[in-house]
Amino acid sequence: YPTFRAIAYATVELEYDNGLSQTIVFNENGEATVKPFGRTITRVNGRYLVTPIVLDEMYVDLRNYI
Repeated sequence: YPTFRAIAYATVELEYDNGLSQTIVFNENGEATVKPFGRTITRVNGRYLVTPIVLDEMYVDLRNYI
């Protein structure tokens, strides 16, 4: 599963192209490894992404989207 990176202790809601959403809570290092509910992230915290994030990497940096 990919490791998501963000700000330590942040909570992020992701929405995928298949309509499923997922809430991720990050640890003290700003990382969370979870099984994603889809392959392409289209929204982060309710905001549509101009360029969707395709989950084809082992590390996904969400710091610029929070």
